[in-house]
Amino acid sequence: MKIGDIVKLIDKPKHDWMENYHDKRFEVCDIMTVSMKLKIVDSDPEWFWLVGKDNFILVDKETTN
Repeated sequence: MKIGDIVKLIDKPKHDWMENYHDKRFEVCDIMTVSMKLKIVDSDPEWFWLVGKDNFILVDKETTN
């Protein structure tokens, strides 16, 4: 993953509360050693998360067009 990529939650994220956000897409804003800063796509106001990388996968560009 790199800054600007669009990601989504894996099927079984590490924390139960994350499952409420399976329908959301996230833009990668910054990447740290084991975590990322993500922005929820189309959120108003902008909503950011600092979360572990292992909870997300890249969105297939074919399915987002």
